[in-house]
Amino acid sequence: MKFIKILSINLIIVLLLVCLIELVVVNFNKDKIKCSYVLCNHNVSYENNLYDTIDIVNYKKDEYGFRGRTKKVSEIDILVFGGSTTDERYLNLNDTWTEQLELLLNKKNYNIDIVNAGIDGQSTYGHIWNFNNWINRIDNFKTKFIFFYIGLNDSSAPGMFDLDSTNYEKFSLKKKIKFNIKNNNAFIYGLYKVYLKIRILLGLDVNPGHNKKIAKINEFYLDDSEYIHDNQKFIMVFKNNLQKLTSLARETGAEPIFITQRSLRWFKKENKIYNYQNSKAYQIELLRKNLIMNYCDKNNLFCVDVFSNLDLEPNDTYDLVHLTPSGSKKVAKIIESQILKDKKFLKKITRQN
Repeated sequence: MKFIKILSINLIIVLLLVCLIELVVVNFNKDKIKCSYVLCNHNVSYENNLYDTIDIVNYKKDEYGFRGRTKKVSEIDILVFGGSTTDERYLNLNDTWTEQLELLLNKKNYNIDIVNAGIDGQSTYGHIWNFNNWINRIDNFKTKFIFFYIGLNDSSAPGMFDLDSTNYEKFSLKKKIKFNIKNNNAFIYGLYKVYLKIRILLGLDVNPGHNKKIAKINEFYLDDSEYIHDNQKFIMVFKNNLQKLTSLARETGAEPIFITQRSLRWFKKENKIYNYQNSKAYQIELLRKNLIMNYCDKNNLFCVDVFSNLDLEPNDTYDLVHLTPSGSKKVAKIIESQILKDKKFLKKITRQN
């Protein structure tokens, strides 16, 4: 018992010293990618209990935090920003809509690499952060197009997953220390990642963060009211974020393409709208779609309206929001059919001989 006590005390002292070194001695490099956030070199497998056909899902990202990259970072054709509906961490890579889109285009004899840069929970605030704190720190980064798959996560302020500077300023000292240790991505955070993997291997974390939801028809209510005019602050902020993203994309030499999206929290039948649990989901999503498409029209931008063209069935999502492989295929087909009509896109994208 005495030996165990001495060993425990020494281990605690060593850990405290390591913490001190990481917080004081190690220089937190401002030009370093925040790998704990973008998940550089992440490789974990989940036991899938969200939808049928797949038992195990492997979620893997490269050293830059990208998913599905095959070309050099200086030769990327399309980079895609979005939230969890782009990241699709509970779908195997080949089942994500970004990879399905790449497959469809390359079947038409293109040579395209579509890189998934989705981050769970991000809104347009987070996408702005991505330019200033992520892709600008990747040497020789270059892409022809940047797709923004948006319309579900946005509000008039940054969300809890956006890593916006205003969020950091609100952190307590304890949370700031934890944040900095994670973003230094050194020894302690390495131990934490091992701990998470052990939990997943032991089945303690199965699809952590997402839950299966099957809505019953009696949970949808007729709601034919006009779409809600969200507060003017949101409208102003959202338009401003769209302008910022356009400018930031073009500063990298890329052309922005905004893509609207929809959920299964509403459906239309005989020209009548039914919302899930009186959520006003249709009206909220319609407002965001209209803001995006109106912005594109006024600024002569080519954009893709998935919202108005996507017909979702119950088995196309596992929780009314996040797509299953069948839902992702539908999104990919809509985007493919529309971008191949854009002359600017066709001119920039390489076609194989």
